[in-house]
Amino acid sequence: MSKVRFDIRDRKVDVYGYAFTSISMDHCPFTEYQADDPDAINILVAHGNMLQKNAEDCPITLADIRSTNFDYIALGHIHQQHEINSEDDQWYGYCGSPEPRDFGETGWHGIFSVEMDKTEEGFLCKPAFVKMASRRYMVETLNVTGAEQSDAILEAVQTMLSQRDYGEETLLRIKFTGDVAPAAEVPVDAIRDLCGGLAYVEVIDETSPLFDYDYLAADPTIRGAYFRELLPKLRSIDAREREVAAMALRCGLSVLGGGELPEL
Repeated sequence: MSKVRFDIRDRKVDVYGYAFTSISMDHCPFTEYQADDPDAINILVAHGNMLQKNAEDCPITLADIRSTNFDYIALGHIHQQHEINSEDDQWYGYCGSPEPRDFGETGWHGIFSVEMDKTEEGFLCKPAFVKMASRRYMVETLNVTGAEQSDAILEAVQTMLSQRDYGEETLLRIKFTGDVAPAAEVPVDAIRDLCGGLAYVEVIDETSPLFDYDYLAADPTIRGAYFRELLPKLRSIDAREREVAAMALRCGLSVLGGGELPEL
């Protein structure tokens, strides 16, 4: 592919780059050329994937980077910020994105401000992270196994919040996992009230009701019949089917026991 270069002569800096113009790219194009002026500060702006092997979105390896004579390789495509690394006098890394897009891009986002110089002693580089984002996405997974009442789940949220510095800049997803008593429903409204100072709160309930399966399997009443009907789905290899079956079991046993239908 053709080489694209922008030279900043008054600073003795050359900036190279290439475009990602197809749905997939199975090779790293910048290994095909070298910087023209070894005495200049040579920067490559490169879109590609250095984190996954056999990637179809321009795979980049450390060997690819070492094969070039660029001083600084500014990688893009991965939106999560990573450290800027060095190999001898060669620097490379992902800066992430200035603002996160969704819960797949957690933590503070920003840019790297990089001071560069090139002398007879070599290439000097001082990267410094600069926070830019006004909001941050965060994900918490709370294992509440053994909870017997909803209050225990709420206490787990309170403990988690006391250990964090979340404020009005935080969009928080809380995912609950574990085996809990049928009465231990995840109290969504109470959790949102508890997190009232945050910008946004999303609650995901992946808990499973902890029942005495042996007792229910032998129960001659309608409770046992209801359980036995759901049992194949409770043991399904499909996670979504198990989730729906567990919810149906929780609701059914609550109603059959004279209780109210749990909030879904």
